[in-house]
Amino acid sequence: MNSSHTQNPPKSGRLSLPALLATFLALAALAGCASAPNNSWGPSPRKYQEPFSAPSSEGLKAPTTAVPTDGDWSKAPSRQRPGLATAFGENRPSTIARTRFKRDGRDPMLQLTMHYNDRSGLDVLMNRQYAAPKMTNGPMSAHRGDFAYGLRGEAGQWLPTWVASGWTFVEGKPGERYLIIVMNQSPLRREVVISVDGLDVMDGQSASTKKRGYILDPGQEFAVEGFRTGPDTVAAFRFGSVAESYSNQRHGTTRNIGVIGLAVFEESNLEADRRIEADAFPATWATPPRR
Repeated sequence: MNSSHTQNPPKSGRLSLPALLATFLALAALAGCASAPNNSWGPSPRKYQEPFSAPSSEGLKAPTTAVPTDGDWSKAPSRQRPGLATAFGENRPSTIARTRFKRDGRDPMLQLTMHYNDRSGLDVLMNRQYAAPKMTNGPMSAHRGDFAYGLRGEAGQWLPTWVASGWTFVEGKPGERYLIIVMNQSPLRREVVISVDGLDVMDGQSASTKKRGYILDPGQEFAVEGFRTGPDTVAAFRFGSVAESYSNQRHGTTRNIGVIGLAVFEESNLEADRRIEADAFPATWATPPRR
């Protein structure tokens, strides 16, 4: 009896082993083609490099960042202001005495300003003026020449001074001691209130023309040598850095660094005022004197 063997057909959804192998090889070939680099536009392969080793930070300059011109300045990096300021120097003898003086009015008859700095700082300031600065060798004169003022160095020399467009600029050097010279060349007494870096030289507080100053007799020249610490002593004026300034060290501000102010007052004289105001033609009749 002839018997025949029939093979069952594969179940639906399954592939034979040869079919699976053929499918795998085809996919691998496609994947190789897709990942092949296109040298016409792609980046060139990088060569092997040694791992980067960061150098030591010693001797390296720290990076800088721009200070914002607007917005929140509290986030700006701190930066020391350049140029000169006035420090609270050593004690020096300087004796004064009190005297009576009544001002001829509330406002000063004359108010003067000097700006000081080192030479590089002055070049920047003077280049901002419209007129070319002119150097002067000696004190400046004011009010028809009957008042003079200026800065002297500790050796007695007048410090280099320039005048431009109504501004006065004086050159100083770090560590140098200086004196403020005032000259009353009028026949009347005058009071001079002086400020340095916005501070009154009498009490070291914020300057004001309402405060009292030095009284100069007719023809008197006087050297203001420092911030007054008592009736017989002053703390010398010395040029220093902005951080070393008396304004910064005592009051924590550098806003008015580099400026010296003078306010000059004339003395009130009731008798002189009465004679000036006397009427030459009062339009009255003459009468006999009273006995």
